[in-house]
Amino acid sequence: MQNAHVSGSGTTPALLPAPFATSQVILTKQEHIQLKQQANLWHAMWKAACGREKKVLAKNASLIAQHKAEMAGLNTQVADLKSELAHMKHLLFGRKSEKTSSSSKKSGNTTRPPSNRKGCGSFATTKPYSPPTHRNFVS
Repeated sequence: MQNAHVSGSGTTPALLPAPFATSQVILTKQEHIQLKQQANLWHAMWKAACGREKKVLAKNASLIAQHKAEMAGLNTQVADLKSELAHMKHLLFGRKSEKTSSSSKKSGNTTRPPSNRKGCGSFATTKPYSPPTHRNFVS
């Protein structure tokens, strides 16, 4: 058969038959049985793989749901800890903690309390200088 054109469509040629379409194959009964057994074996293996896949997908779905629930719990815990941290920072660094003590407010004293510094300058200390003492330890 050569290329035959279908009437009405001048652009698509008709398909040629495959070269093995007319050839015949003769099998013995034993070969036929072996081929059927192989087909059944592959089909059974495919069915088993499908069953394993379903089990794995179900386990995966349950793990995903468990992970989402755990993540939601952890996210709420993080939010609680962040709010607690903000509250602690407010207590530590808030407006009231930065104010002067209440005793100086009550007395009306707004000046600084006197210091124990002797002398003037940046090197004045509260204690007089004493040289370090050296001790000899004998073993």
